[in-house]
Amino acid sequence: FGLVSGLFAGLSFALAFGAKDMDIPTPIESDSTRDWPPVLTAYARCKRIVRKLPEQYPLDVTADPEPATQALLAAYQAVASSVRTAGDVAALDAALRVLVGPINAFFDQVLVMAEDEALRQARLGLVQHIAALPEGIADLALLQGF
Repeated sequence: FGLVSGLFAGLSFALAFGAKDMDIPTPIESDSTRDWPPVLTAYARCKRIVRKLPEQYPLDVTADPEPATQALLAAYQAVASSVRTAGDVAALDAALRVLVGPINAFFDQVLVMAEDEALRQARLGLVQHIAALPEGIADLALLQGF
């Protein structure tokens, strides 16, 4: 069961349950499927750093003056409501594509696990919210390459 047949066929339930033996037609590969690995990699950077945290932090980065943090927050706020409203793979795919650049810049320029507790919690809260975008739509951790 590959990325193309799961994500681009819109079968989020198959992804969530890891269905492998279903008779699912595979769409023709397109440019949007070939450039999916960097999208998944960017999302995985968020999910991996927060998936085992017992705490849930609020979305509040007022304590963080870093431009990369503020840019990631703005990008997240621009796409989050469309994912929640649509609740489908197409909206999730579009949102994650918008977030690739800001996610990568954030992790390249910002130390998420900062010594300052307020700063660390603010950054983790932002990353937790991004990592939660696929909830109820797809479990991207089941995809090859995660």
